[in-house]
Order: sequence, then C-alpha cells, then structure tokens
Amino acid sequence: MAMRGGLWGGACGVAISLVLLLGLRMAGAAEPPAFTLMLQAGRVSVTARDAPLRDILGAARQQGGFEIRLDAPLESRVSNEVVTTAFQDEAVETALHRLLGVENLVFLYSTDGLVEVRAYGDRLSGSLSSRRQRGEADQAERRVSRSDDEDSVDIVRLQREALRNPDPHARAIALDEMARKGDEALARDTALEVLRRDGDERVLARALTVLSDLERVPLDPILKFAATNRGAYLRVQALELLGEHGREDSRVTALLRTLSRRDPDAEVRESAKALLEDLSEQ
Repeated sequence: MAMRGGLWGGACGVAISLVLLLGLRMAGAAEPPAFTLMLQAGRVSVTARDAPLRDILGAARQQGGFEIRLDAPLESRVSNEVVTTAFQDEAVETALHRLLGVENLVFLYSTDGLVEVRAYGDRLSGSLSSRRQRGEADQAERRVSRSDDEDSVDIVRLQREALRNPDPHARAIALDEMARKGDEALARDTALEVLRRDGDERVLARALTVLSDLERVPLDPILKFAATNRGAYLRVQALELLGEHGREDSRVTALLRTLSRRDPDAEVRESAKALLEDLSEQ
C-alpha cells in the first residue's frame, strides 16, 4: 500500500510539474521571431516571419562583410520594424531595397566588392509594416512604376562604373551621367568616394566638377584633398570649390593663407592669394 502511495505521489508530482511548466511557457514571452538569411556571391535569400528588421540587417552585415549606414529618421524606424517576407537569390542591391523599403540607397564598392551601403530617408509613403500588412514586401516594389525601377537600376549601374570600371574614361563618363540623373545625394557621395580613392587625374577632375555643380558640399574631404600632394590644377580646382562653398568657414581661410605663403607650386600659391582677396572684398 505504501508502494502504491509512493507511485501515486510520484505521478502527482510529475503531473504538477508538467502543469507548472506549461503554465510558465504560456505566461512567459513568446519565442523569438525566426528568420534565415543566406548571402553568397552577392546574392541574398531571406525567409522571415515577424522578425526584427535590425537583426536581419545585422546578419546581412556579418555575412556580406559590408557596413549599412542609415540616416537618423530611418534608423529610428528600423529599430522598431518587424518583417515578414520571403525571397530567393536576389542581388544584394535589390534585396536591401526590398527590406528597407526606400529608394535612395548608395552602394560603395572597392576592388574587393561592396564595402558600404548608405540609406537616406524613406521616400515611399507609409510605414514598412503598414505596406506589408496591405500586401507584403513582394507587392510593395511592384507599386513603383517600371520606369522608376529602370532608373534605380541604371543609377546603381552608373555608380558601380564610376567606382570600379578599370577604364578611367568610363569612370569619368559614369560620373557625368550620374550627375544628370538629378539624385544629388548619390552624385555627391559617389564623387567624394572617387576623391578618396581614385588615382586618375581626369576622373578626379570630373568628380570635382560634379561637386561644384551641387548646392551643398561637405567641406572636410575637399579641404583634405586640396592639402594633399596632387597635381596643381586639381588642387586649384579644389580651392575654387572651397572658395565657392566655404566663404564663411575659418578653416578655408586658414588653408588659403597657408598655401598662399608656403605651397611649393606657384600656380597653387597664386590661386590661393586670389581667392583670399576675393573673400576679403565680400
């Protein structure tokens, strides 16, 4: 009888433990949303159900070996975004357009491949979650007209040409065509990347021309370029760009004074002196 009681007590204990465990699972947080992402040879496959977009982008960063930089409004939105989607073997550019739901993405390449992606704002109406609830990400891209899709693909192609084509003439032409597309942010970032890494003076001159036609230009990379040991005519072109966009910046004035006195190239010295005189008259 004691044995039966022991068995019964053990069975009751097991039953209570199972009930408690079930209750804890039901009362506790849901299991984390699952997703899979595979990125190989520039092609991406994703399956996700209510998965944090930030985690998916983190997996893309890790597997692809590139950075993804978002502007402040997009960073804030992405931090709270969840994604339900599935696609296979998409180009990395198309996949990131699809995941982020924005048009203005900048892809920076080196000889080793994609090194950085920059996303500027959300040009599509409504939040990502609301669009996906109405039709999922696969349908969201189709709402953009075919001509817009073709323009986006063409801009990506031009940027790749400007940064990666082994022919300097082709790189310069690609920069010109990008500038004519009217996407100022993309043209600016690509031209600045050319200044940072290209070694051909014709391409560098074209990048400076593209920057001079823009309404706003960051001064730091131009200041750095003008102070480097480049060809004289390139540095003069950079100084003229600084004189146009940095009239009230003390760093520009300081650089012009230094170059007007100490630069070993007479053409650079004279250009710096002339720009200083122009600034002093205004």
